[in-house]
Amino acid sequence: MIRKKLGFPVKVFYDVLIYQTNKASLTLHVYLVPPDPVLQQAVEREEKSDASKRIRKPSPDKPLQMENHFLLTTDTDVAEICPNKLKLTCERRNPNFFEVFIRNAERDFSLKLESEEKRSKEKDTVWTCIIRKDDYQKRSSYYEQGQHFVDRHRTALINRVKDTEAILDELKDRGLISNENYDTVRALTTTQNQMREIFRFLNSAGRRGKDAFYEIMKGMKHLRPLISELEGSG
Repeated sequence: MIRKKLGFPVKVFYDVLIYQTNKASLTLHVYLVPPDPVLQQAVEREEKSDASKRIRKPSPDKPLQMENHFLLTTDTDVAEICPNKLKLTCERRNPNFFEVFIRNAERDFSLKLESEEKRSKEKDTVWTCIIRKDDYQKRSSYYEQGQHFVDRHRTALINRVKDTEAILDELKDRGLISNENYDTVRALTTTQNQMREIFRFLNSAGRRGKDAFYEIMKGMKHLRPLISELEGSG
């Protein structure tokens, strides 16, 4: 801080933290944070409260220039990145992040972080990494020993999931259940019977329907403790 006040350039080692959000399309949050356990744990808590998953990648191996702007780019032209640049400051609370959005992601892609000098505007690559398809499309979330999550935990889900109306609305919005089937399920008098009927329709929809059902439940905040419990039980 003293060097900064005297006008000397200040360089600091920073870590890159990457989180995959719980959204249907691939959405990453890419943070630049100092190696401060308290700050990094705060970021971790914030992201995990929204059911985000950490993607671990190496951090830059050289210090970064404070007060410079940093730009994040990819080698795929379908990616949307916001904001287009971030300024590296000493701000310790609520660190900002890059949001990387790729609809229908189906392949490996690279991320590149560049530093832009304040005066010259010249760019210097300070970090790169490869995000592989296996990093963000983990079959283990859906499948274990060849069995889908919703099939493996069918009984627990039938007995413990109560918010069937919200699930039905999501399934209908995604085109996975017809108006007639939607009305059929809603006419049933218990949530257990409604869930059994939902499972019957999901079996007809195949893997796409089961994947969507799993994603819908993970996106419902009050169901996250149950889903985490079942995921941990194997």
